Amino acid sequence: MKRTLYIPFTVCILLFSACSGDLPEQQAEESRVLQLNFKQEGEATLVRTSNALTTENGAAAEIGLCITQGTGYEAYPGRTNTRYTFKTSDTKLYEGESGSSSTSTTFYLIGENAHIQAFIPNSAVTQTNSGNGYTIPVTIPAQQTFTTTGGAPSCEAIDYLYGSAKNDVGDATSITTNAMQASPTNIYLHHALAKVMFTLQCDKDRTPNTEYDCVKSIEIPASSGTPFLVGATGNSNSKMQINDGKISGLTNTNTLTLIPGTGSTPIAVGAGNSPATVACGLVAPLTGKPGTVTLTITLGKKDDTAHNRTYTATSDAFNVQWQAGNCYTYKLVLGNTLSIEKSAVEWGKIDSQINVATEEQGIGSAEELWAFAKKWNEDGNPSGNLSAYEEYGWTEKGVFKIKLTAPITITGTTDKDKWTPIGTADNPLTIPFDGQGWTINVDLTGLGTGDGGTQQKIPTAYAGIIGHTTSDISNVKIMTSGSTSAAIEFPEAVYAGILAGKVEGNITNCTAELNGITLLQNNESAASGLYFEGLVGSCKGNIINSAVYAKGTNELKLSFKKASAGSCVGGLAGTVAGTVNNCYTRITELSNQDATNAPAAGSLVGDIAGSGGTTATTFANSHYIENTASSGSGITVTNCTRRSEPDSGVSTQTDFSGLCTALNEISQTMQSWATWTEENANISGTKTVVSVFLFSYRGAPETK
Repeated sequence: MKRTLYIPFTVCILLFSACSGDLPEQQAEESRVLQLNFKQEGEATLVRTSNALTTENGAAAEIGLCITQGTGYEAYPGRTNTRYTFKTSDTKLYEGESGSSSTSTTFYLIGENAHIQAFIPNSAVTQTNSGNGYTIPVTIPAQQTFTTTGGAPSCEAIDYLYGSAKNDVGDATSITTNAMQASPTNIYLHHALAKVMFTLQCDKDRTPNTEYDCVKSIEIPASSGTPFLVGATGNSNSKMQINDGKISGLTNTNTLTLIPGTGSTPIAVGAGNSPATVACGLVAPLTGKPGTVTLTITLGKKDDTAHNRTYTATSDAFNVQWQAGNCYTYKLVLGNTLSIEKSAVEWGKIDSQINVATEEQGIGSAEELWAFAKKWNEDGNPSGNLSAYEEYGWTEKGVFKIKLTAPITITGTTDKDKWTPIGTADNPLTIPFDGQGWTINVDLTGLGTGDGGTQQKIPTAYAGIIGHTTSDISNVKIMTSGSTSAAIEFPEAVYAGILAGKVEGNITNCTAELNGITLLQNNESAASGLYFEGLVGSCKGNIINSAVYAKGTNELKLSFKKASAGSCVGGLAGTVAGTVNNCYTRITELSNQDATNAPAAGSLVGDIAGSGGTTATTFANSHYIENTASSGSGITVTNCTRRSEPDSGVSTQTDFSGLCTALNEISQTMQSWATWTEENANISGTKTVVSVFLFSYRGAPETK
């Protein structure tokens, strides 16, 4: 269950129309986890060690954040504050500046763009009153100290970082996101300063004296003028713009000095083939090249000043414009004289990449899905204590939900014991199930069609991914792959559907793409009616913004082996006690292989009369597509009693054309509904819509 996760924000959804196959799809339902991946510029990620982020200054306990509605200073909808703190100790978000709140907060996104500005250190911010600008105070001393704890020097000047949406060194692309965008949202933390490093080694003719050749200071004076920039402590004019790292209000100076800090042991010169890193500093980016520099290095005995002596070297190696995010290494070689060589690399590439990892709860594989099903079916939740299931989901807006966290592939098998629907008659699932837009793929490679013993079996009375639930199901796509002629068999089912058998809650934003598949209800010994369909056998709630379809000209057949009296079959559901709203189906056959009983049949819902004490089905803005393989011929119905269709609130059409627009006219006005996208293909030289689907960006697993 452990996988890479980055700062979680929970998000709420608004919808926008998305009928182009090239457009990103919107995540739906109430929320999803937005992953923010904090990375250092270049290829290096800030290293997380013992719940801390490591910068040039060591562990960073906090990252400052400003989150606004678009550009400007307005708080994001539903929030009253623009200022937040991310703490690395518990990887949680807190409202306000450092120490202003001891309670973590959950941030919900909607369709409005959120502009995220991240920065280190987590200082108080000031509005610039010139657009979307915040600044933090900056101190860059002319005389800097470095620590030598651990043997290598480390800068004691403050390492200022700002966030960008891209990883190119010095980039300042705005970070924006909303509920429609895919996660994770990468935030690359860029250095606003440059780094200088100095190594010292003896030449081939000099033997290192590790007692008396220790570096006491390095002084960098320009030959003329004041080209270097500094910001003294308490200088209120020295600021960093947190959205792009630009530093202003600095003063010019002629000389920079680097010395070991209090309590630090000066580092000795290295041998000719083993240079020692002896000093480092963080410096402001320059506005131009400083010209020639005569560097002065002071060497001496570690523990006294009586033996100090200086060496100088004049070099144009410093005649380079220091730029933010780059590290400039000056190689000093000590012989009878002092010489200097220079190299420059991107600062972020000094360290190897290590992900900022923590533990994410949820279901991310078929093994985890079946493990949860087995645990729930055996134990249930008789005491109402959900702690036993915390590894399979999380709480948002006060409601614990089972969550998918990745695309899942279920390998098809004729072994009926390998498929375990979640929830039984005795232990129905009572926790909402949120797929977060991920796909569950049933790989039917090598499997055949009904009754040959080679078909996929779902062998329970309540059959589907979920067998029986009293709660809601949302935001999941079921698809098949590996065969366009296989069957999925329900040999014991009373309630059968590819998503769920029996649902006593609502179904929202759920689809099933079943290309060339036969769903076979072959329970021949039932004493009462069978509820059978493409998505859910029986739903006592509403089915909202959902679909069952085969793409293009593929067939999708729903067939009884022998329907019992009172049975029903529908493309979407066998029976629905609520409203079917903004849904569609494209199926090609509804059949019963035995003519003894004729089950109620419908392109969307089989039985809408409200039998068994349930409420009659109502429809709104829903659609079904007649057989596109033979346009206008209709759905093949055999030994079933098909209702007079279309029902009120339902329209019919012969292909997918215009369907996306019709569905999005409703979905884009509803906060918790996902938007639809057309998939187009070139058929005989004509651009043709072959499907209309949800969640294009959530990533189906690999298919064969």
